[in-house]
Amino acid sequence: MDDKLMEKQIKKAKRVNYVFFAIAVALLAALAVGLITELNRPTDPAVKTAGLADVLQEKQILVKASGSYYRFDGGADFTALLAFDSWKKCDRVVPSDEVVTFHLGRQYSLTLYGDGHAVATNGYAEKGSHGDAFYEIPAELAQKAADYIEQNGTKLDFEEGVTASMTMDSATESEG
Repeated sequence: MDDKLMEKQIKKAKRVNYVFFAIAVALLAALAVGLITELNRPTDPAVKTAGLADVLQEKQILVKASGSYYRFDGGADFTALLAFDSWKKCDRVVPSDEVVTFHLGRQYSLTLYGDGHAVATNGYAEKGSHGDAFYEIPAELAQKAADYIEQNGTKLDFEEGVTASMTMDSATESEG
């Protein structure tokens, strides 16, 4: 093999390496931008504590507490009991001991757990925002909320087949 041919092959191999390197750098840059964008998405206002406090004051809510369903009229007394100012945002958690779930809409809920966590989820979150939020709450708060609901809510008797995703909105639509 002569030197000129070998030089051409080396240059060609270098060009191929440069192209692959450029593609890899471009893909890594795109991945980094995507990751940074995902991590910096704002939280949907509906799952922030202020949004939850507002919705818990304004309408009838379907609540599952201690294994039973209740119709509950939210209000300032109840939101004061929840002490939203003591809630602290935390990383994603997988709690297991659900005590109370507030069905605030078809795909909008707030669940309090006995281990001191709460999860708020809005399936209709604003575009480009996180539709769920995870909170650390006072450990006794979930049981206090369940007790309050049992004392002040109206227990509902449903026929078989009712699901936990049913909301007061869908119940009132079917009646009207």
